[in-house]
Amino acid sequence: MKTVDIAIIGGGMVGAAFALAMLRARSDTTLALVETHFPQTPDLSAAPDLRVSALSAGTVLLLQKLGAWDFIEAQRVQPYRRLRVSEHLGSHHVFAKHNTVRFDAESMGYQQLGFMVENAVTQWGLWRALETFVDAGRLRLYSSEALGALADIQQDGEGVTLGFENGGDIVAKLLVGADGGRSSVRRLLQIPAPVKPYQQTVLAVGVELAQPAAQETWQVFKPSGPVALLPLMSVAGKHYAVLICYDGSAANRYRQSLSDARLLDVLRSHYEGHLPDIIRVYGRAGFPLSRMHAQNYYQGKAVLIGDAAHTINPLAGQGVNLGFQDLRVLSRRLAFIDLADSVAVAQALAAYQALRKPENALMMHAMDAFYHGFSNDLPPLRLLRNLGLSAVGKVPWLQQQVLRHAMGL
Repeated sequence: MKTVDIAIIGGGMVGAAFALAMLRARSDTTLALVETHFPQTPDLSAAPDLRVSALSAGTVLLLQKLGAWDFIEAQRVQPYRRLRVSEHLGSHHVFAKHNTVRFDAESMGYQQLGFMVENAVTQWGLWRALETFVDAGRLRLYSSEALGALADIQQDGEGVTLGFENGGDIVAKLLVGADGGRSSVRRLLQIPAPVKPYQQTVLAVGVELAQPAAQETWQVFKPSGPVALLPLMSVAGKHYAVLICYDGSAANRYRQSLSDARLLDVLRSHYEGHLPDIIRVYGRAGFPLSRMHAQNYYQGKAVLIGDAAHTINPLAGQGVNLGFQDLRVLSRRLAFIDLADSVAVAQALAAYQALRKPENALMMHAMDAFYHGFSNDLPPLRLLRNLGLSAVGKVPWLQQQVLRHAMGL
């Protein structure tokens, strides 16, 4: 039996960052971190992985405070300084083909809006920052391949006991579930988490560019679904980006079935002249769209963070940033309390849920409004969309408020 103060199931980006936050905030705390696959040193000679996140400026500030950003930045990151959002109006429109709003970091006093970073690089950087605490004996790392799947969670007045398929228990004063959208912690705690599927899927296509990617990410809303471009870093003189295509399941399945050359032709047509000069397709991945929100973020001395508590339409790239905001709030609430005090822990977890659940729900509803509003071509909705984009583009105060929220500041 292994006994620690805090046990964390899931050592991905959010779980590892929470571990780091707790170890830095509580000098006498011991942790157990259970992860399926320990991160490997990124291969900097390979083309960028398609699993990337747009880390907001607020998230980067958090990673800097945790001592992980230097490790991440030393690998490879791609800053983006401009964001462009457009609605496709069609060639028949009397005024213009696109209604566009632009956000520029420099014009608002920032160096960049955020960074495109491969998820594997962010996770590896966080684990590098955790090594100091492993060496000091305050952090124990466990592979779920060795322990087996999490099979049982028992709670009593003393804390939480975790049982694993291959035997061996972990006993902790607090359990944190950071194990993703299919969270075993959430399932074993029997916390309801309704899932809402969307009627579209997302296709991500990695492409090599003829020229370095501009430090701009953009999104065009079409009736069939948004299309976007995420700039990625250059590697050994080769330049990369990811194309994102929302569409119906059948349309994206068809695109997935095509050869690289034919897929590129189809995407050029679908993007209607928005694409830079592309040399080749180097990778592709498709996934369904859904959202999930746990009815409760905690039960007893067990708490959920990140995708274990909520998954969101990736329309605005806010998914992992919401998870980082979760851990920032939770770590502050837990920083100075006695983890053996059930009343203090309950108050801290209740405060965390009261702060984060409404914020996450608001973001979900906002993304739903964008998704359904821009997917509908009815004239009244089109007029409202145009007025909204025009207002954001022409009112500096409103533009700055939208941008600060997107940047997590």
